[in-house]
Amino acid sequence: MGSRTTKGYPVPADHNPGKLPEELIFPWGAAGTLVTTAERIGVPGVRELIDGIQAMLGNPNEASETTTAWQSAVQELTSAVDGSGTNNIGLLTAKDELGARWNGGAREAAVAYVERVVTTTNAIRDSIKNMATKVDELRSIIMMNYKEAIKLISEYAQIVVETTGGLISYADDLLKFDPTGVVATVTKTISKFVELASAKVQAVIDFRDQVVTVINGIKNEAAAIPVQSGIAPAALDKGAWQPRKPTGKAFGE
Repeated sequence: MGSRTTKGYPVPADHNPGKLPEELIFPWGAAGTLVTTAERIGVPGVRELIDGIQAMLGNPNEASETTTAWQSAVQELTSAVDGSGTNNIGLLTAKDELGARWNGGAREAAVAYVERVVTTTNAIRDSIKNMATKVDELRSIIMMNYKEAIKLISEYAQIVVETTGGLISYADDLLKFDPTGVVATVTKTISKFVELASAKVQAVIDFRDQVVTVINGIKNEAAAIPVQSGIAPAALDKGAWQPRKPTGKAFGE
C-alpha cells in the first residue's frame, strides 16, 4: 500500500541483515500495512504483537551453533568412553588393557578408578544429551511458529489491501462515512489476524516454559552427579604393579 499506510511502521533499508534463508525473512512491508491500518481504524495491540513476532526468531544462526556445540560435546564424551573416535582408544579400552597386561593391588585400584570415571562421564554425557535435545526442540518450535506467524502477516496484509482497494489510505474519512462497510470488514480481518498470530506467540511461550522446567530438572540431576575423586594412592605404588603376559594386540593397535 502507499506511503501513507506504512509510514507508521518504519521499514529498514536492509530487510535481511542476518542473511537468513528466504522463508525466514521478516515481511516488513506487510507488517507496516497491518500496523498502520490497525492504528488508523482503532484495533489495539497489533504493533506490539508484530514486534513480538519479529523478535521471536532471535538469531537462528547462533541457535544452530549452540545446538551443534551441545551435540559435539555429547559425541566427544561418548568417544572418550567407548573409543569411537579416530584413534579407537577410550576409557573402556584402557580398562581392558589394565586387565590384560597387569596384576596386583595397584592394577585393581586403577581399574576401579577407571570404572568410576566411566560411570561419571556417561552420566554427564546423558545430561548434556538431554539438554541438547531440549534446546533443539525449543529451536524447532520457535522456527515453526515464527514461519507460520510471518505467513499470517503476509496473508492478512494482502486481505486488507484487497478489501480496501487502497481506500484505507483515507481511513480518517472512512471512519466518519463508510457506506460500503470497508472499515468494519477490515476491523474483523485484523482482529482475526490478532487471534491467530497471538496463538503462535503463545505456543512458543508455553513450550519455552515447559522446556525451562525440564532443563531445570536436568540441571538438578547433573548437580547430583558425584564429583570424581582422585585416583587411589595404591594405584600409584609402583611396587604393586605386577606385569602379566599380555594377550591380544599390542597397545594402540
